[in-house]
Amino acid sequence: MHALPGGDATPVRPSRRRGRGRHRRPGGGDPVRIALRPGPDGARTCTFGSALLARGVRVKLNGVSVEATGSLLDTVLAAGIALPHLCKDDNLPVIGACRTCLVEADGRIVAACSTPAAGVQECATDSERAVRIRRGVLELTAAMQSGPAGAAGGPRSAESLEAYASHAPRPGQYGLRSGTHADLSNPFFSFHEDACILCARCVTACQELQHIGAIGIAGRGHTARVTPGAGVSFRESICTSCGSCVAACPTSALRPKG
Repeated sequence: MHALPGGDATPVRPSRRRGRGRHRRPGGGDPVRIALRPGPDGARTCTFGSALLARGVRVKLNGVSVEATGSLLDTVLAAGIALPHLCKDDNLPVIGACRTCLVEADGRIVAACSTPAAGVQECATDSERAVRIRRGVLELTAAMQSGPAGAAGGPRSAESLEAYASHAPRPGQYGLRSGTHADLSNPFFSFHEDACILCARCVTACQELQHIGAIGIAGRGHTARVTPGAGVSFRESICTSCGSCVAACPTSALRPKG
């Protein structure tokens, strides 16, 4: 209560504290807003991408304590542990489509690429359960490729072969995809659907990296396919032949010419 010159005491609303819900950058500078979300146990943890709260946080990875760095996939790779991640490109945002990076985190099977490492206490990439499930996922992935193995593709085309080699998926567990086609119309690259695993890397590179949107995924389930548009070829589409899709593809579905 504050007395005014007229003698009446009038309540004055206290001003809101500045900087509420904010944290100062170490060493000064503008404040950074930290987004918090309640977890299953009610505790509030940092959202994915909050590097400030992740600093100094450690996670037990395959029995060894390591520093949590971004996502679980980032932490695993930083520790020098190989883990398939066929839909995750370092230059692209998280897609989470292929499920080849599944790990066991605090007793649950999660996709390492989209799980914040700061919210996990223990993670195992080599547990019997995680390896068995990843092998099953890779068996399904391999069944999507009905074309000849080992065809030359872009700079990342060997990633799928390395994933298969590390997990030894059993051949013939699922029927191969049929009704695929090849698009040879573009003068700089060709598209071979019989090698495509629908990881969406090419689509994300075209839409999020180049902001062109020349290609997308049409259909669902067995009818899903990468396409430059309804009834048009790559040459007839708005594709600028930038090559980002070819550079991102982890298989030989997109092959440079010449």
